[in-house]
Amino acid sequence: MWPEFSWATENGSPDPKRCYQMFTPDISRLGYTNEGRVCAIICPQQGACSPSLGCMNVEVTVTGQRGWADEANRKLAAT
Repeated sequence: MWPEFSWATENGSPDPKRCYQMFTPDISRLGYTNEGRVCAIICPQQGACSPSLGCMNVEVTVTGQRGWADEANRKLAAT
């Protein structure tokens, strides 16, 4: 319901600090097979504007996913 994404800010560091971004509820979508196996997570873009910094756009790329969806029981889990 509340998709949250994180990424390492110091790529390759043994202890990379992470940034977290939470999106508004119910805006991500799942793609899944007839058997219920999650094969895609579709994520939106999000923009923010600041008078001193200008406008920024965040685009999320999902490079791997796993999970399941059960339409009959309206339940799912995906990461």
